Amino acid sequence: MNIVMIAEKASVARTYADALDLENPKKREGYIEGKSGWDGNYYYVTWSVGHLVTLSYPDKYDPKYKKWNFADLPFLPEKYKYEVIKESAKQYKIVKELYHRPEVDQIIYAGDSGREGILIQTYIKMLAGNNGHVTEKVLWIDSQTKEEVRNGLLRMKPFCAYKSLIDAGFMRAIEDYAFGLNYSRMLSCKFGKSFNDKIRSQKWKPISVGRVMTCVLGMVVSREREIRNFKPTSYSKVFANCSNGKYEFSADWLIDKDSRYYDSPLLYENKGFLNKAEADIFLDELSKVPKLVVTCIEDKIEKKSAPLLFNLAELQNSCTKKFKISPNQTLEIAQSLYEKQLTTYPRTDARYLSTAICKEIDNNLNGLKAIGYNKKFIEQILNFGMYSGIESTKYCNDSKITDHYAIIPTGQGDISGLSELELAVYKMIVDRFICIFLPQAEFITSTTILRAHNNERFRISEKSMTKIGFLEVLKGKTDEATDCDGARLGQFLMQGDEYEAEFFTEDGTTTPPKRYTSGSMILAMENAGNLIEDEDLRAQIKGSGIGTSATRAGILEKLIKIGYLCINKKTQVITPHTDGEAVYDIVNKTIPNFLSPKMTASWEKGLSEIEQNTVTKAQYEKILNEEIQKTYEKLKAIPSKESEQRPKFTSEKTDLKCPICGKPVVTTRLGYKCQDNSKGSGCSFFVSEIGGVKITPAMIDLLSKEGRTGMYTFTKKSGKGSYQAALSVDKDEKKIVLEFEDEYSKTS
Repeated sequence: MNIVMIAEKASVARTYADALDLENPKKREGYIEGKSGWDGNYYYVTWSVGHLVTLSYPDKYDPKYKKWNFADLPFLPEKYKYEVIKESAKQYKIVKELYHRPEVDQIIYAGDSGREGILIQTYIKMLAGNNGHVTEKVLWIDSQTKEEVRNGLLRMKPFCAYKSLIDAGFMRAIEDYAFGLNYSRMLSCKFGKSFNDKIRSQKWKPISVGRVMTCVLGMVVSREREIRNFKPTSYSKVFANCSNGKYEFSADWLIDKDSRYYDSPLLYENKGFLNKAEADIFLDELSKVPKLVVTCIEDKIEKKSAPLLFNLAELQNSCTKKFKISPNQTLEIAQSLYEKQLTTYPRTDARYLSTAICKEIDNNLNGLKAIGYNKKFIEQILNFGMYSGIESTKYCNDSKITDHYAIIPTGQGDISGLSELELAVYKMIVDRFICIFLPQAEFITSTTILRAHNNERFRISEKSMTKIGFLEVLKGKTDEATDCDGARLGQFLMQGDEYEAEFFTEDGTTTPPKRYTSGSMILAMENAGNLIEDEDLRAQIKGSGIGTSATRAGILEKLIKIGYLCINKKTQVITPHTDGEAVYDIVNKTIPNFLSPKMTASWEKGLSEIEQNTVTKAQYEKILNEEIQKTYEKLKAIPSKESEQRPKFTSEKTDLKCPICGKPVVTTRLGYKCQDNSKGSGCSFFVSEIGGVKITPAMIDLLSKEGRTGMYTFTKKSGKGSYQAALSVDKDEKKIVLEFEDEYSKTS
């Protein structure tokens, strides 16, 4: 049999060729051919280079669409056109010629798995066609080891078995295309002038929106504004220092339903007094009889299981936290480990193993033993058969797996050539895998209650480890993995013991919500906007997320590239650019549901329904078109001044004083300047935007009065990397300069 196999890219094609044991393989331009020593078939192993085919732009339907006119919208063709990507035309031609060879009996679509992956292959098939009498199969594998490739070839399914998944892929692409193209043009035609005036652009910029990326932008801007508008609340927490000559300890005031202050308006969220004077009154009352009596001692045993295995989102978040790398960098490393046959398929949403892999999981463990990392634990697992029965634990769940199971080590490959960062990520994956076979960690939580004379109660809470279990693997890698210390204060206290008490307060202050990091944003996208740090709770969330494991990192990268978001390379903290905030404001006033994670997730859920055959492609497209038409009619009714001629900008005086010479500051189209600033002469003062930060009148006023602003996070021109700096006045040079926080921040 003569078989054409099309892989995701050239490196994967070489892996397939090796697994097939091609005899005297001939390396041609764009493909490898030869007879397989494994199954005797003759193979032509070729590849795509990412996408070879894409949806055509509107001007391919009609040249009038080159110009953006509101009246020409919405653009919703009855039949969408597709074309070969210019940069990929050469490889496409090679693939097409192979498909049409008369001797070819079978085509194996061996690209990336899942909805997006099979769509790439379907696009090629749709435009290229074939010789008409071939059988068509799909190869999806969980790792690139020779054994897995061969097993995958034995369990291939017919191409037609993926019809519903392909339909969902088509509609996902059409949906993103239709939303992005129509809404970007609608908003740009209606509000482009006001947008460009607001951002003071030197060159006209369109308003760029998309089904997923605008939702992500909305999440970042909303969080940033929460932080800006946050007003801290101070409160006084009450404590007691206790002593009986033998033991000394501190206890905190227990404000539960047994306290007369429970839910009192005098307190902030049952944490402490809002008014220091009220706290002092309470202290005076307690101090009338400065004693506390032990009334209850309770020990509770807690057991903690190893966390679920990594999917891509969890791995990206963990790597952002530990190594301060972006989700895209993590994906590149995970892909590299996969191609080096060290780990399984990375673009997975699943955190579970399949029953099938559980039955042969000892192969992975024996392979890891030979590699040598964490050998002590692996030998323990193998020698005592601790892997037996893993299919009956929470780590195995076929119903929670779609295309691929969780990311785990294969037990194969060579780690000697890995970079330092690749090795660190590999070890993180191995650690997580080993942990699931080891016993639970056990803790004792000890709670002691002491009562004051006025029946108010104080509490001591302690937690100590009694069995380290799986956490022994993570010693030195997490704060939770410590040695079992054993001793607890609660062991030495007795019910009825009386202690002298000195009551006091400590100030507490509420803190604003945290900014998203690139990693926590990936988790927020996965969980439809619900940023939940506790992974056990995250595992219980049901429903669709925003985007897919294969696309989320790319969405963040795009928002940074087009200048809507900024990222601090050192911390991976994400903040909005002023251009992004301007887009947010326009969308929020016109199509606010486009910013909603729930709305975006609901469309993702609809795609899942196509996959499950509960909704047809035609039904979904009808709903999509109706939604876009409805938005068009809504925007059409909003008055627009876009057709008016842009008035000539005239400088106006402000109340601000020039920080350099003290003369009045005037406005310009692009920023602010000293009235004495003219071409080639006079004062040099002019400010507009620096690294994504628009210079505001308040900042100029600070420069004028104090000679320095506060610290700001500026973004490098590339959008990748940022630095902390203040603006200050250099009196000698008579100019505004950056004053860096520290030397490192210049290059972060």
